[in-house]
Amino acid sequence: KKKKEDAFRVFVGGGERTGKGEKNVEEAYKLGQKIDKMGKKLENGLSSSGIMGAVARGVIDGWVKKKDEFEDLVLPINAITTKEYYSLYESNDELVSKIENVVVADSLEDRKNKLLNADFVVFTPGGVGTLDELAYDCVAMQDGFIDLKPFILFNVDGFFHHLVEYL
Repeated sequence: KKKKEDAFRVFVGGGERTGKGEKNVEEAYKLGQKIDKMGKKLENGLSSSGIMGAVARGVIDGWVKKKDEFEDLVLPINAITTKEYYSLYESNDELVSKIENVVVADSLEDRKNKLLNADFVVFTPGGVGTLDELAYDCVAMQDGFIDLKPFILFNVDGFFHHLVEYL
């Protein structure tokens, strides 16, 4: 059995913006709640906004309820970012300030590699950055640079239909 601090890690990639419609945000929040309810650890690129922020809020809200029962419970989020991205957040950003485990990668490439250490990969709706990470992960698995792992496209309102059709 894994220790609690070695919980199963779920990397969720997605947009820093909300995209079209509130449904993306609602579903991302529910995904975060589900990750927490299942006792998994969220790994993400650190954002308090958009889809990524909604997933983190879902995890945090579930954790807050458990925190009342268990004093030593650590927030199950590993945020992996770069110095440049980290500097974009205000020191008083409420969500970012709750995340204690922030890993600052040397480069965007290093950030991607660290995110790929997760046990499970989920991609939610996003933009060009999400598509870049998704393609990078697929190639890394296909070419044997990382082990094959469960991989999900969180297809809210058919967001990924055209991509799947293309592939």
